[in-house]
Amino acid sequence: MSKIDKETRIAWETEFLMHLVELSSSKSLELAIEEWKVYGFHHDEDGMPCICGCTTRTIAVMLVNRTNGARLEAGGCCMSRYPHLCGLALLNSFMKAKFSLDSILYVDALRFCLEEELIDKGLFEKYHSIGYEWKRERTVKQIGLIRLVNRIFLNTIRSRVPRGRSIDTIPIFKKTSPKSPGRCFH
Repeated sequence: MSKIDKETRIAWETEFLMHLVELSSSKSLELAIEEWKVYGFHHDEDGMPCICGCTTRTIAVMLVNRTNGARLEAGGCCMSRYPHLCGLALLNSFMKAKFSLDSILYVDALRFCLEEELIDKGLFEKYHSIGYEWKRERTVKQIGLIRLVNRIFLNTIRSRVPRGRSIDTIPIFKKTSPKSPGRCFH
């Protein structure tokens, strides 16, 4: 990476963090970051630049502040640099869940469902007892449970897409088969 690229990246990170702290209740960066969580995401058809300054935004990730309700829309560029916000993991889980609706529910999707109170602790525990890996010997009841939680997760994310936007046309994902979701995020 050239020196200019590093300087540009530092400038983008600084800009993103300034916006994040500015909209937070806490003015300390460490505490401000803890206030935010991913609310949803969508394909950015307009190609608007990200708040960090990156001009190649294709995914808009919507963040919500748990303390004051403030909202912030950032690009996938910011989410890849700040994995503690879980945007990248959640986006990956969404794309993989679309391809493997009946077989696997990814751990980030399951956590999201529990945090958002879309499922209760009992359903969370039932899913944990099934396990995460692909297993052909699952019962019809277990597959039904996985399908239910996957649908709740997918429908919730889709319901948060702003009017006039889309999520199923995100251009940076590989086409994968249902049995082998593979690595979806480039």
